Amino acid sequence: MKSSGDGLVSGSGYALKFKRGLAARMAGRAAVAVGLAACAALFVASAHAADLCNNTNTGGVLNNPSSHRTPCNLGQPAHITQLVTYHWNNGMGARPGTILLFSPNTGNQWGPFPASGSSGQGGKANVNWTANVNISVPAGLYQVIDSDPSTWSWNSTSGGYGFAIVSGNYTFGGKYTYSAPTPTPVRRLILPQPSPTPRTLPNPMPPPPSPATLPLPNPCHANSATYLELAKPVCSGPPGTTLTLYVSRAGLKMRPTAAIFKRGPIGQMLFANVNLPYGPALFQQPLTLTRGDGLMPGSLYTVAIPAGACLTGRNHMWAFDIEIPNGGDIDVVSVQC
Repeated sequence: MKSSGDGLVSGSGYALKFKRGLAARMAGRAAVAVGLAACAALFVASAHAADLCNNTNTGGVLNNPSSHRTPCNLGQPAHITQLVTYHWNNGMGARPGTILLFSPNTGNQWGPFPASGSSGQGGKANVNWTANVNISVPAGLYQVIDSDPSTWSWNSTSGGYGFAIVSGNYTFGGKYTYSAPTPTPVRRLILPQPSPTPRTLPNPMPPPPSPATLPLPNPCHANSATYLELAKPVCSGPPGTTLTLYVSRAGLKMRPTAAIFKRGPIGQMLFANVNLPYGPALFQQPLTLTRGDGLMPGSLYTVAIPAGACLTGRNHMWAFDIEIPNGGDIDVVSVQC
């Protein structure tokens, strides 16, 4: 594996596996390259909890992400029980510090919470930082902030953000989600049934009609790793400009409802001579479905460039990555100020 000058990581490191409640030992030998180490196993102990946000993956990692705030979009009110970050740090780990949760929309902050360290690949100490918490938050966009970003692990697949997991449960009306106990199986007497008499239809059933197809626009910058892309001809513009996103291929499971404009690896790669937003600059904009069912290829969404995207006044250009929550960065837009 190797790291290019634009901050992207190519290749793969050792597999990073996450298991709850029981520690997992990863087999194999670490392959080390300059500035890049194999990922270690990250252990999360959170009984009766689920991952509400998790941008970890099995690729190789670097230290010090360009943004020191990992976003977490919660679609419902939630009770959070655990915050986890990952510090491989070339196999040296890092002395556990603190983790906090921040709401950029309201300015509210939870923490910082002290984290405890646990070992990973090859018994390397303090590569996993875990803060056990007990907080309830409303739906919205949040950011996980780690006290030691210089050793915080990240790669291009994580969107350029530090690896983080937010665990807990979605809640209803401010109460914890109820999980019903597993019912005791009921024994039933099964009587033999006579074989059905074959029935011949007079005419075969016609095949189902083929689904309608929609034309696909041309992308501003083709991205084969995503299901949505930014459509030409509008690839840049001032704040308030309406952009069009389209579903480029089959496989999208959920209709996206929002897009996040932020600093990211696509802008770093394609717009080296254009201003890049600094870490806290993060905007969430609603998506509007304008064609199709929102999942099939050719479906269209519109979104406006955020009003606050001009960070330093006039006569500047800013390159913002467009991220779909739980879908990664899809493209970059040049904001003309």
